Amino acid sequence: MLIDFQVENFGSINQAVSLNMIAEREQRFRERLAHVASYRKYINPIAAVFGANASGKSTLIKALNALKQFVLTPPSVGKEIPYNPFRFTDVPTRPTQFELVFLSEDTFYEYVISFTESKVLEEKLSRYSARSEIVIFDRAEQLLHYGDSTNEVFSSLLLGTVPDNTPVVSHFESLNHEFLRELLQKTGDGNPNRFLSVLEEIRAPYQWLEKLFIVDQNFLSLDTPLTTNIDAWEDAIVQIDAGIAKVAKEPIDIETLTEVVNENIALEELISKFKTIQLVTPEARYELASSEDASAKIEARRVSLVHGCSNGVVKDLPWSLESDGTKNAVEILNLIALATQNDMVIAIDEFDRSFHTELSRAIIDGYLDTVSKTSRSQLIFTTHDLLLMDPHRLRRDEMWITEKDKNGETSLTVLSEFDGIRKDSDIRRSYLQGRFGGVPDIMPVKFPKGELGSSSL
Repeated sequence: MLIDFQVENFGSINQAVSLNMIAEREQRFRERLAHVASYRKYINPIAAVFGANASGKSTLIKALNALKQFVLTPPSVGKEIPYNPFRFTDVPTRPTQFELVFLSEDTFYEYVISFTESKVLEEKLSRYSARSEIVIFDRAEQLLHYGDSTNEVFSSLLLGTVPDNTPVVSHFESLNHEFLRELLQKTGDGNPNRFLSVLEEIRAPYQWLEKLFIVDQNFLSLDTPLTTNIDAWEDAIVQIDAGIAKVAKEPIDIETLTEVVNENIALEELISKFKTIQLVTPEARYELASSEDASAKIEARRVSLVHGCSNGVVKDLPWSLESDGTKNAVEILNLIALATQNDMVIAIDEFDRSFHTELSRAIIDGYLDTVSKTSRSQLIFTTHDLLLMDPHRLRRDEMWITEKDKNGETSLTVLSEFDGIRKDSDIRRSYLQGRFGGVPDIMPVKFPKGELGSSSL
């Protein structure tokens, strides 16, 4: 689970902003909060971010994605780091910094990384107990803590192998265990196995980010496989009042997909791990699965949605003819089903894109029905739909407001920080009146008036 995400000097974010998921004392909907007993903390399963156009809502999601991509796919040695600092300032170039506090195996970890386009300046991973902090590694200090001690020579040697433009957690993900054993032995450590357990902790941010799924503006142009929960989304898609009666699947020859499947995608590995995956292109949707017999072949099916009409006509439409709203619904229903069953965090930019408010509400309510004090999934989304700013659906500490000032700088504020908001208040009216900020002050747009009969067309 995400506990806290802090961003500084990225996109429209200048000074640090923080999305904190720790629940406050409000009693409403407390039964659905995740409870981490060892820390005596309750964690919100959902966060809705509201704000005007260009206020920085998308920047928050982009920042999460930037951290994920940097850690999972770091640049090659000597290449520049993707660096997108706040640009509306005369201050000389300064680093971007991400601070991520997350829950893994019911343990709190804090991962901090600071970088420019050329190098990582700081990187630190800590584990928190209920009373103390244990630094697992600190790149700036050349410190690597394992067991009950540190080995300064080993720490310096090992951290010295990390390229300037690569996160430590990314580099360690690729290291061979035997290499680590040999290096430890060379430095005089009599118990090299002691380090291998802490290696798993060093991998914790990498593993957590692997389970973070980002749905951004380019979601409908996916050309990579998605793992899927077939029954979950197929059962759900017929419930959205879009005239969909069922899902149809037409067997096809896997060889016909050679131009669709990216050569870099390890289909066999994915299918062996997840059993079934879905491949989505703008033209079609495919389901790929291992054969049920002993042949170990990959079976392929073209997926379409069957629409039923009141006059008895039933037709399945090609995927390319389905509406954007229906396509989005399929993917989001699929992802939420995966999140609830695999403790994933889903971050969606513009959740209401192509959705009617009632569909958005139905999906949110359906997700919230799955969470409890023992669940560990989360849904984070941005939206323009103020009808979702509903205190009968969301807690005040689950609703956030972005606002951009006259200097182009984004701020992020949780609704519970505003004074005098009762749980039965008309929050939407207060928001539209500008009480919380985040409302654009836009006069009617003026267009040039043409004279009757004149045209340049």
